[in-house]
Amino acid sequence: DVVGTAQRVADGVATFGVSLSVCNIPGNDISDRLLPTDGKMELGLGIHGEAGLETVDIMQVEELLPKMLKHIAEKWDKMPTRVVAMVNNLGGTTAMEMFVIAKGVAKALGAPPYSCAIDRMYIA
Repeated sequence: DVVGTAQRVADGVATFGVSLSVCNIPGNDISDRLLPTDGKMELGLGIHGEAGLETVDIMQVEELLPKMLKHIAEKWDKMPTRVVAMVNNLGGTTAMEMFVIAKGVAKALGAPPYSCAIDRMYIA
């Protein structure tokens, strides 16, 4: 059943956005909600400029990843034993930084409290 399979896949997807600034959508007023000079980052925001869950001081990846993974894992009643991970870049992060983040994601997901296998990782 194609619809049932697609629904199971959609139900298993969880995302979490992080940004140092918000995007500006053509035709809308320019947002000043989060400026690069503020020294802040927004956690849990949408890719179209939707407000995030919280605004925090900029932090190192080692401090950020546990917060991100905790929010993602809260989507599921039970943590899956196998996952596909995607570390997505919307253009403001260097390739080196993306690989540092991906390595941290892989390390964190393979250890408690997650202890799941990564079947595939996409870094885009």
